[in-house]
Amino acid sequence: GGRHAATTQPVCCESRAKFRAPARGVVYFARALAAPTTMLARVRCLATGAAIGVGASAASSYLADNPLVMTQLKRKLSEAGGGSGSEKEEKPPLVCVVKMSGQIAAPAPGGIGARQTISLSAFEPVLEQAFKVEPRCVVLELNSPGGSPAQSSLLHSRLQQLRKKHPDVELLCYTTDVCASGGYYIASACDEIFVLPSSIVGSIGVVSPSVGLVELLRKWGVEDRTLTAGTSKAGDSPLRARDPVEVRKKEMLLEELHADFKAKVEAARGSRLKH
Repeated sequence: GGRHAATTQPVCCESRAKFRAPARGVVYFARALAAPTTMLARVRCLATGAAIGVGASAASSYLADNPLVMTQLKRKLSEAGGGSGSEKEEKPPLVCVVKMSGQIAAPAPGGIGARQTISLSAFEPVLEQAFKVEPRCVVLELNSPGGSPAQSSLLHSRLQQLRKKHPDVELLCYTTDVCASGGYYIASACDEIFVLPSSIVGSIGVVSPSVGLVELLRKWGVEDRTLTAGTSKAGDSPLRARDPVEVRKKEMLLEELHADFKAKVEAARGSRLKH
């Protein structure tokens, strides 16, 4: 869950009927079998020789002895010349999996003990790579309790941009444990979301945890000497008694973030939402 580091490596696997996630952190690019470089070079040489009328007999003998080359040549010519469907070899479906796990937060400086988080800068390169290979679909394996509203919004917007740029590539999401708050914000950009009966999904809201320490400080003889310059710089400080004006400002900020969250989810999920 939230303690595991985010995996910023797309996993691509061949799938003819149902999706099967491969081993964590492994990349597979499953494409139709291509001829070896030397073989294709020979094919190009043969084509050139035929064009100028030289080596026709040798070419015929070579192709007769190497049926695989003939098959590859037919496929290449069929693709280039728009041959019949029976002459083309159908490419197996390609699925790219991007694993996201943990808290959503702005990237922090690296170092010993530093924990990776889900952020746009961490996942934008791998998402672009996953869409660039034009797979059948891109799958987000997403497990996150949420976190930064800004990073959630940035990832949501980037996923929508990639979907628009690659309209033939489906974007799916599946979660096993938690896909809540900012996690659901990101997942709502997908075409479909798959979960387990025991998965925790949703929590479309905004929270700002806080405590009051005024009485505790007074009991232990600790005095707050915070200095500020500018209106509302200290805000709703836990070191001071609650100021109704500052509390209301914080509530307005939370309401604004919540309204944006709801609007993005409603726009993305549409009629699939059940209120």
